[in-house]
Amino acid sequence: DKRQQLGQDTEDLEKTLRPLKEAAAAREAVARAAAEMKHGAESFRKQDIRTGAIHGGRAHTAQLEALRVMEDAIQAAAANQLRQLGEQARDLSQRQMDAADKSGEFKKQEMPVSQEDTKQARQQQQDLKEQAEQLRQSLQKTAEQLDETYPDIAKDLRDAVKNMDERKILAAQQRALNAL
Repeated sequence: DKRQQLGQDTEDLEKTLRPLKEAAAAREAVARAAAEMKHGAESFRKQDIRTGAIHGGRAHTAQLEALRVMEDAIQAAAANQLRQLGEQARDLSQRQMDAADKSGEFKKQEMPVSQEDTKQARQQQQDLKEQAEQLRQSLQKTAEQLDETYPDIAKDLRDAVKNMDERKILAAQQRALNAL
């Protein structure tokens, strides 16, 4: 019957949430809801409508709590992901400025730059280019993931990717790499 199917679906959801540490509170609420539904179904089978209704109300409350906790977990995960992307962008920007300063110092030197210094600068620039490409991909992927839930944030992320493209950051990094 429908109650048994709902109970099975709830138990399946609890099993799905088990490995996710962020979902521990939701998992507990889902487990409570499943237990209450099971008790409610038993009560209804025994024709104890009053007790069945009490368990049904508790199951409903537990399901609402699970939903609230999951929404909070999703929001926290999204905020954490955005914070990490921001840190990556700041770090990458700082390292790119440092690399540009180092290249500027090479140009000012009266003596030729050693092959080892050139090789290191070239490798550093290659690493920065690859990290910029990864950041761009991460921004796009995160925008897609957040599109339905947080459309304004997703738009801002797509705008950041568009800005990178318009400023031709990856092409500039390739030119810097070629110059070395």
